[in-house]
Amino acid sequence: MSRKQKTNNFKANSISWLFYLPLSVEFWNREAYTIARKITSDRDIHRDLVAFIYILLHDKGIIPQSLPATFARWAYQQYNWKDSAFNKQYANYHLDIDSIDYEKIDEKYQESKYGRLIDEYFDQESATENEFFCKEIAKLVFQSMSYREIERLTGIRHDIVCNAIKQFRNDFRDFCINRSGATDIQLGKDNREAEF
Repeated sequence: MSRKQKTNNFKANSISWLFYLPLSVEFWNREAYTIARKITSDRDIHRDLVAFIYILLHDKGIIPQSLPATFARWAYQQYNWKDSAFNKQYANYHLDIDSIDYEKIDEKYQESKYGRLIDEYFDQESATENEFFCKEIAKLVFQSMSYREIERLTGIRHDIVCNAIKQFRNDFRDFCINRSGATDIQLGKDNREAEF
C-alpha cells in the first residue's frame, strides 16, 4: 500500500469515526443513564451500571444505531443475572431493600435462645470499663462491620479490636455458663469458645 493510499484510508477512517462520535457521546451522556434507571428501578446503582457496561462495550466496535439496544440487553443481563460480573462486584449495593422484611428478621432473632441471651448480656450493666469497651466493639460486629471497618470508624488499632472480640467471646461464654449452665452450650475443645 502506498503512502498516499494509507493517508486516504486514515482520513476515511477518521471521518467515519468523527461522524459517529456525536451520536455515541450523546448516548453515553444521557440515553444510557435513562435506560439504566429503568432497569434498576431508579436506584442510585444505575450510575455504576452505566460505567460498568461502558467498560465492557467500548472496544466492541458497535455502531451507534444499535448501541441503545445492545446497551439495554447487556445492562439488563448484568443487573439481573445472579452470577454476572456486575453482581459479583456490586452485590451488596443493589439489594432490593424494599423487599426485606425487617420485622420477620427481628422476630426470628428474638425467638432464638441465643438471641435472648445476647440481648440479656448487653442489657446487663458492665462490671468494668474493659467489659463495657468489649461490648461496644461487639455491638459493631453484630451490625455486620468487619474488624477493618471498625478500625477505620473508631481509630482503634486492628489488634485491639481483635483482642476485644476475643475477650467478649470469653465473657459471653462465662455469662452463658453462669446463667443457664454448661449443658445448654457445647464448649469447644479448650473450653474457651462456645459453639453456637
